[in-house]
Amino acid sequence: MLQMLILILNICILMVYAVVLLFRRCHWLCFLTQLGGVAVCVALQICDIGALYYPEYLSDWKSAALVAEAFLSGAWLYFVLGLSSEWNFCQLPLAKKILLLLCSALPVAAFLPLSALYYSPDFITEKLLFLTSSGYAFYVVILVLLVVDLFLLEQILRSLSSKERRQMKFEIIGAGVIMAVLIIYYSQALLYRSLDMNLMPVRSMSLAIGAGLMVYGRMKRGEITAHLRLSREIAYRSVVMLAMGFYLVSVAVFGTGMSYFNLTGNRVLLISFAVIVGLLMVFAMVKSKMCCKFSPVIDVFSLLGQPY
Repeated sequence: MLQMLILILNICILMVYAVVLLFRRCHWLCFLTQLGGVAVCVALQICDIGALYYPEYLSDWKSAALVAEAFLSGAWLYFVLGLSSEWNFCQLPLAKKILLLLCSALPVAAFLPLSALYYSPDFITEKLLFLTSSGYAFYVVILVLLVVDLFLLEQILRSLSSKERRQMKFEIIGAGVIMAVLIIYYSQALLYRSLDMNLMPVRSMSLAIGAGLMVYGRMKRGEITAHLRLSREIAYRSVVMLAMGFYLVSVAVFGTGMSYFNLTGNRVLLISFAVIVGLLMVFAMVKSKMCCKFSPVIDVFSLLGQPY
């Protein structure tokens, strides 16, 4: 019942977001890119809830969910490029062209049979999908691309002036919350070689929080005129790169610790706690005073990355 209520809430937020974008008279391309990420997440939530409520039609629902997952990283990449007003493919840097082409190639996986990606001997009771080698590779690619999307989103935030940051922070934080939770969710593929559908409430509630922040942020301001600027110095200083590196290392340590402390039954609680702590850290990092406090630590890591 709770899942259905959250789904209805997310659909309502998506509709409100579309109305706000139309009211702001966004360019049609801006409208599609800004709405695409949330729309794909809502579509994925519908398919996954359908699989949970109607497990006898698991193959049908997961086939539709696979299509949504194939477009997931690309939709958020277009969202980030839309925020920075980068519309012309020919003028994009080579790295971004490669990213776009890679995201465009992912939907090919939707034509694969489900048995080639995952299997579930007892989905009705366990709500687990065990990944094959192809499924493992597919979700690791999605995970890596989502990390890149989050990295690029951070660069937008870091390139803004104080006034622009105050105007745009809620929409950027909202998108960051959604992408960060997706990264946590799909990191199961890296840790367990499986996807635990019992974590759906955490992902759904995070989508409601993130999308709500995006709607609120869009209502407070108009179009973004800032352009994304990437440099080697900013890349070395990226808080996201440091945080994700720490997170991936922690995944391995956490996997080992679970075997000693028998924490396998508390995955929902632990990931919920991680989401809340991550959200508080994101809010803290956008405050200029906190950024000043973290800057000495960031400077140390940037010196380590500089060539002699």
